[in-house]
Amino acid sequence: MLVSSSVYAGKSCSQLEAELYRTSSDLAPIMAVQDRTARRDVDGVFWLGLPVGSMMRQHDIKAREAKTGELKGNMNAINAARRKGGCVVGTL
Repeated sequence: MLVSSSVYAGKSCSQLEAELYRTSSDLAPIMAVQDRTARRDVDGVFWLGLPVGSMMRQHDIKAREAKTGELKGNMNAINAARRKGGCVVGTL
């Protein structure tokens, strides 16, 4: 998801760093679930010929995908604002 860095304009480097940390903390558990689902898909295809991880709770999967896109878009925008603001940039 594309998010404009102007959303974060005017924030200090420490505020942007805190926002980046919060966003990456929100993203980590979602990515862990997606990784587990992918591993289950691989195992399922190997043993059963079916991607069993992706077959469960399609609504939950779609919601996670949307949230992942939103959070990654926010992280990109925060990092862009950090670059524009001259903050030391080490992306998470």
